[in-house]
Amino acid sequence: MGERKFSIGEAIGFGWETMKGNMGFFIVLLLVLGAINIGPCIITNMFKAAAKLNEGSETGSAGFTWGMLLLAILVSLGGSVLHVITSMGIIRITLKMCDGEKALFSDLFSCLHLFFKFLGASLLCALIVVPAVGVPVVIWIIAAAVTGVSVKLISAVASLLVIPGIYLAIRLWIVGYCVVDKGLGPVQSLIKSFALTRGSAGALFLFALSLGFINLVGALCLLVGLFATIPTSYVAMAFVYRKLREADEDSGAVISPGHEWGSGVSPA
Repeated sequence: MGERKFSIGEAIGFGWETMKGNMGFFIVLLLVLGAINIGPCIITNMFKAAAKLNEGSETGSAGFTWGMLLLAILVSLGGSVLHVITSMGIIRITLKMCDGEKALFSDLFSCLHLFFKFLGASLLCALIVVPAVGVPVVIWIIAAAVTGVSVKLISAVASLLVIPGIYLAIRLWIVGYCVVDKGLGPVQSLIKSFALTRGSAGALFLFALSLGFINLVGALCLLVGLFATIPTSYVAMAFVYRKLREADEDSGAVISPGHEWGSGVSPA
């Protein structure tokens, strides 16, 4: 297979123009997403505070404390579920925009049927990337603490040790797109992500740095700029996925959709 290529400038430019053409839609969408993500945290903290106040009160009851803590756990879990659902919805919305289709607010909750596939794929990615980044660094820090190595050397070596984890994260960053776009199961979406990003790790790393930079600029503009840079980033990411997908399909390598975790079907 040939090297996967895409233009970072073209992706960000497309994201910018799409954002400008749908500014009102994205402002409302970001406000909704903010409420969905922040709301459960606020409610959870309120329940925890109520439990703490009751525990410290002379007239408080253990039943009330445990009830508040249980409600806090349930709200937190509900918030996590909503986060997964809306993450799929954002992918659906931006893919529709890349395909020239009109996105709707209802698309934010249009992928409920893919919930467990998306969750499974996300957990698999975490199981691969987090140990790859964290375990070598922790081992090195412990070894450095025992041997008395200088802090500068610890920092330098730790920076090198995270490179494999960063590489894996780059190769797996479109797993969610594979699930939402093609309905692939967790294992198949990981396989497909590795296939689509083959030969493009360096370009994807620079692309991620570019998105990080423009969002930093947006944050520096009194955070208001994020209402422009975040949607631009969302659309640009979907655009890059589409380009990688087109290159893969042009090569004739296609994985059939619908394979579930543990289906035993080999990729093409």
